[in-house]
Amino acid sequence: MRITGLLAGVILSAATATGVSRADVQAAGGTMGELYVPLSALREVLPYQAGRAPGGMRLNGHAVSVLSGQRSVLLDGQLTALWSAPVLVGREPVLPTSLLRQLGCVATVSYERPRDTLDFLCTVAGRSALVSLPVVVP
Repeated sequence: MRITGLLAGVILSAATATGVSRADVQAAGGTMGELYVPLSALREVLPYQAGRAPGGMRLNGHAVSVLSGQRSVLLDGQLTALWSAPVLVGREPVLPTSLLRQLGCVATVSYERPRDTLDFLCTVAGRSALVSLPVVVP
């Protein structure tokens, strides 16, 4: 993870090599055209704690419960729906970026990033952060 100054915030970058390919996400049932982020990449840049129940976790201070193939998500005790369902590639959960939007992150455009990377503006530990994540598009 790389951390450098950004005004009052930080830049957090996950490793770009995740081992999850476009074909893997598509074969697992990923929605064509949706952007997906491997959970392993999210864990590198956002505060994460695994939950006791399958699919349960705390991600960036939010209680999240997701199941592969289900668009319905329990977020901080409230039922909400994602644009696309999370998928499981091998043992790697791969989450749609619409979950990041539900957590209050906003996608940004950067022409200086590698092709399979997307930046999000998020609040991490009370500070603004530019979070750079590898994305997979089936």
